[in-house]
Amino acid sequence: MTDQNKSTEPETSDAVAIPDERLVMPDFGRELRYMVIKLKDAETALTETELSILKTINQKIDYYRTKRGKEWLKCVVVEHDWPEYEPTWKAIEERVKSEELKCPRCASPDEDFGEA
Repeated sequence: MTDQNKSTEPETSDAVAIPDERLVMPDFGRELRYMVIKLKDAETALTETELSILKTINQKIDYYRTKRGKEWLKCVVVEHDWPEYEPTWKAIEERVKSEELKCPRCASPDEDFGEA
């Protein structure tokens, strides 16, 4: 597939601002900590050149992590319109609250859980 067949949008686009409400969610300190791109969306929306750049950026970040002694990120993504979304948040909230009771300093929101 060529660049011309991929996207009708111009290859140079304006930066997309993330709405403030996505940065910090009011419930239980939910915050934007990860950037997730659905592969199907990227393959549909981006040109071959843009996909190549995105893959290169991803490889650079993976390399950076491994140089710091960390593994590649392994995540579970639950989309907001799935029935598992709120129960997943509830499970995380309960785990964090339980940890805060055991050790308030250990569950600090400024620290990464599991050093991922």
